[in-house]
Amino acid sequence: MCAGLLVLFVGVTGIASRVMKVIPLPIVMGMVAGCMMHYTVDIVKNTREEPFLCGIAVLGYLIVPKLWKRMPGILGALILSIGSLILTDGWLPGSDVIAFTPPLFTIPDWNGAVFLSVSVPLAILVVGAQNAQAIGVLQAEGYDAPINSMTIASGIASMFAAFWGGHNANIAGPMTAICASEEAGEDKSLRFGAAIVNGMLSILFGIFASMIIAFTRQIPTILVNTLAGLGLVTVLISSLRSGFSGLKFQKGAFAAFVIGLCDLTIFHISAAFWGLLFGCVISMVLEWEDFQ
Repeated sequence: MCAGLLVLFVGVTGIASRVMKVIPLPIVMGMVAGCMMHYTVDIVKNTREEPFLCGIAVLGYLIVPKLWKRMPGILGALILSIGSLILTDGWLPGSDVIAFTPPLFTIPDWNGAVFLSVSVPLAILVVGAQNAQAIGVLQAEGYDAPINSMTIASGIASMFAAFWGGHNANIAGPMTAICASEEAGEDKSLRFGAAIVNGMLSILFGIFASMIIAFTRQIPTILVNTLAGLGLVTVLISSLRSGFSGLKFQKGAFAAFVIGLCDLTIFHISAAFWGLLFGCVISMVLEWEDFQ
């Protein structure tokens, strides 16, 4: 609840918008590329470990769009991989009972120590990590991201989610990347439909979480991770192009990329925030003329 209030304050006062306007786009995209790189690296690792199961997903991603141009590669990968699980009886044995448990209403308790150790880092994580990734992705795709509105929405949704035991709501970077990419359609003006469908499915997932989680646990994690990586391939290419195609802020962008790639975590705050912070500091020291 307190973290949501902090995020709401940052959005209402316009702090989020002013901060993101100061951070150079190459540094933002370097951070995004670094944070998402491990998803795509896992494609190779997972395929080496499970060549048949993950290989089918990769083949679906590559071949299906060639056979049916209106079919996105990630959807082809999903269909073929799930089909292979069914045909080969590859479902994991599930010990969970698939039963409906309604969301539980929870009254938050005030605790000053928790506010400092949890609420403040969570607020920084939402504004400086996930939302920053999402904003960077949207800007790279040519969208005029409503930064303050996104932050305000995150704060309000976070406070609502708190009453149901939920963590902070945010404009998640990987989710936004997939919804804003070419995988969501060729017409950029209509890709918002992917976000609407994603949001509706997320709400249904939350309501029926007890049943859905019991079902999804029967799908091998290695396949889920491979599909996630395939869904981010286009976004990663776009991020690398936006971060390193120019001549300015290259050292700062590289620093943000490496920090994101290493998944650096300090004070329970993730690499996305530190990538932006240290990337800007390094550019100020070594590339100050690029700010002029």
